Amino acid sequence: MSRRRLTLIVALFALSGAIYLAASEDEPTTASELGPGPKRVRVATVERAAAERPLRFAGTLRAARRARLAFTLGGRLSRRPVEVGDRVGRGQLLAELDRSELDNAVASARAAVGEIVARRVQAERDRDRVVQLAAARAATEEERERAEAACEALAASEEAARARLREAERRLREAALEAPFAGTVTAVLLEPGEHAVAGRAVVALAGDGPLEVEVEVPESVIQRLRRASAVSVELPALDGVVLDGRVASAARAAPSPGHLFPVVVALDEAGPAAPGMSAEVVVHLVEADLLTVPVEAVVDPGGARPAVFRLAPSSPATVEEVRIEVGALLGDRVVVRGPLAAGDRVVVGGQSGLLDGDPVEVEG
Repeated sequence: MSRRRLTLIVALFALSGAIYLAASEDEPTTASELGPGPKRVRVATVERAAAERPLRFAGTLRAARRARLAFTLGGRLSRRPVEVGDRVGRGQLLAELDRSELDNAVASARAAVGEIVARRVQAERDRDRVVQLAAARAATEEERERAEAACEALAASEEAARARLREAERRLREAALEAPFAGTVTAVLLEPGEHAVAGRAVVALAGDGPLEVEVEVPESVIQRLRRASAVSVELPALDGVVLDGRVASAARAAPSPGHLFPVVVALDEAGPAAPGMSAEVVVHLVEADLLTVPVEAVVDPGGARPAVFRLAPSSPATVEEVRIEVGALLGDRVVVRGPLAAGDRVVVGGQSGLLDGDPVEVEG
């Protein structure tokens, strides 16, 4: 092909393009060439609502009346006639120390009292004789005063001896550990022949009667609980039996910063429950001023980025995407948390393909 022919072809293409562009500028633009118009959507209003939120806390049932029993004095444990699981009555013997030394102390104190009593009786007789002699002027006043003083001194010695006897008898009684109330033995911590230390538990006892459960709750919950607040107690081992309970005590200080707060719940009636069973305390908290939207307003509710499209206060109307957190269902509405306010209008129909900032036309 010659250079002249190639130049002609290029010129023809350039001329054709120029003619097409000129023609295009003169033709009117059609609606289809402008792109789609505002998308038609349906909207609903963000509303405030109140809801009851159940919170569960795990614990273990225990007797409301319980004790870890210890001796007030040390010694060798001579016998312990009870075992774990035994039922005992009030005043029943649970454990006993070797009494030999204590029996001897009581006997010695009792003998001392007897000796002093005999001396006091004799001194009183001597005093009475001196008084008679003094009345007959056969004894001096000084002798009478000495006889009176001897009687008073022996009376004081007798009182001291009787106090020592009472203390020895008390220690002897303390050598026997008795049940302060009827219940069940839950632990034995010392075997016969071992040395008992004063104040160290030997037997643990759970009393008959009312039950309770202790749980730990966060600071967001402790502020909502008060003494006698009603709660529910579920027993998983009994196919979810639900019992009524009330807050018996709620700590107002945690053991240390960042820790949970202990709460004790007393059961109104034990029913089929027994100490040691697992329990769940259900606290029903009423939350007011919750923001709710219709369920269909939430885009990608189960995904990582749930959102709603809020109608922006602009003209023409546009929507803005608002990221939210999805809460509990309340009928056909759902609790949401995010930068929304009561009265905002959100899209509930026509979200498919909708993007942040898109123009919309509200139906109705």
